[in-house]
Amino acid sequence: MGSGFPPFNSTGNPAIGFVYLEACHSGYTNNFIRFCIPYLNAYGKWLEDQAVMAYNTDVYLSEYGAKALVLFTKLVLDSSTVYMARQALVSEGTFHAGPDYHPLATDDLAIYGDSYARLSGVYSKTHEITPGWFRLSWPPL
Repeated sequence: MGSGFPPFNSTGNPAIGFVYLEACHSGYTNNFIRFCIPYLNAYGKWLEDQAVMAYNTDVYLSEYGAKALVLFTKLVLDSSTVYMARQALVSEGTFHAGPDYHPLATDDLAIYGDSYARLSGVYSKTHEITPGWFRLSWPPL
């Protein structure tokens, strides 16, 4: 981000923050949103394009790598939102949670902050896959 205190920085780039906590019971509260600084905008709402995803229940060490692969493939290669990436983890059907080892459900994985946050693509405040920016070259050829 360059120098300066966010959102005022020397690069002029917007802050993008995403935290994925693969730890048991780390999503009970929104305390970990403090990883995303600043985490509130001037109106007291969650800052756009920043989110924390954390588990409300037990998670299993044997599934860490496979879950991370699904999650970050959706976020980086498919330009999915954090919400869509969570849906991909749940719909995969091969991951488990809880002391009873039940199939991973949406309620097991909390999202705090902006569920429309993306790591790639164009931020649009929707869950639609957005195309990249298009700009004609200047000067025209």
